[in-house]
Amino acid sequence: IARITNEASTHGDYDAGTLGALTPAYASLEMFNGDEPHPSDDVYAAAIIAYELFSGRHPYDRIPANEAFAQKLRPKRLTNLSKQQWSALESGLQLTRSTRTQNLTVFRDKLIKKKKTPIFKFLSAALFCITLTIGYFVFFGPDKMSIQAEEAFQKANDCFAQQDFECALDKTEAVLVLLPEHAEAIILREKIKKHIFQQELTQKHQNIKQCIASQDVNCAERELLKLKAFAATSETYTKAQAEVALFKTDYKRSQTLAEANICFNNQNYVCAKEKANLLLYINNNDSEAQKLIHNADKKLAEIEATQNQLNKDYAKAYNQAKACHKQKRYQCAIDHANQAINLKPESSASHDLLQQAKVDLLQQESNLKNAINMVKIGDECLKNVKYRCAIASAESALASVPNYPPALELKQKAKQAQRDVINQDWKLN
Repeated sequence: IARITNEASTHGDYDAGTLGALTPAYASLEMFNGDEPHPSDDVYAAAIIAYELFSGRHPYDRIPANEAFAQKLRPKRLTNLSKQQWSALESGLQLTRSTRTQNLTVFRDKLIKKKKTPIFKFLSAALFCITLTIGYFVFFGPDKMSIQAEEAFQKANDCFAQQDFECALDKTEAVLVLLPEHAEAIILREKIKKHIFQQELTQKHQNIKQCIASQDVNCAERELLKLKAFAATSETYTKAQAEVALFKTDYKRSQTLAEANICFNNQNYVCAKEKANLLLYINNNDSEAQKLIHNADKKLAEIEATQNQLNKDYAKAYNQAKACHKQKRYQCAIDHANQAINLKPESSASHDLLQQAKVDLLQQESNLKNAINMVKIGDECLKNVKYRCAIASAESALASVPNYPPALELKQKAKQAQRDVINQDWKLN
């Protein structure tokens, strides 16, 4: 308030917009709503100053006009003012423009009972504030004004001691409205401002720490930007910047380590090594990353050894199946081909060999059945002394199953019987 008064007295201009820019506690409802500026906005700010001057407190407890309107607040009646004075002040404190005194001249004249003269029409905001102070002096006298100021100053000190800095600032500004040159109040105001600044600085730093505790990177970055905008040159910002950078590095590490462990648990050891190597790129002495790579290498070595043994076992089974097939030992070929497939289900060569062995086995069984039948026919022929028939049947059986023993035996018997008959006929002749 004192700063605005000083500015107004220096520049000769009273602007509620400037007052509102200092603190929302002095801005009218219409200013909050973004309405066009109006002299009644100045009346609202001036009425608050007057109220603080007469009472040492804000009429709405420093609650902004929009919130006061929503809460339907009304200023407390000041008993040290006459009915006419209170009516004038209350009219200036109205929250809506339609019910508020429309300009400073009318407000001033009603409050201090001055007749309208041309000189008053040109009073600046600074002169108006001085007029309010003089009016207070006239009503209560210099001693009482000093007493009021000292009481407000004591309240300011009490609030400051209780670390209620908003209250302390409000009371200190009220003192400086009454006694602008109050040295102790000026010093106290500066101390309060420093504490408020430090309090907000600490809170913003604490917000960053809470983001870090919640493992929320976006939150930490967002709050760090707020702290930068508030106090970019402070040691607190520098410290917070380092804390966020370290947190982001640790967060990235923990995420990468978690991904590496997931890869390892899913037996994707190559992926696990890739993730762990990223950690070593950040910190070459990361023991967890080193351990993970060691374990992944061990598992990969075990897999390679197992694969090598499997390849050996597969090659042995497949080659044995091929050898059996070549020897027309088709059941042997089928058995070993199945072993090879169990070791490498994806092997097309083993599947092809198995199918060929099955086909050949069926053909072999069919040929054997035919050979057996032909031997039976040959045996009948031999019994009936049809040696040529017996020999032909034996040869047919051997065509189906080469070296088939019963067929060989049949052929041999038939030929021998045939020779015996020829020899006997020759002796008779």
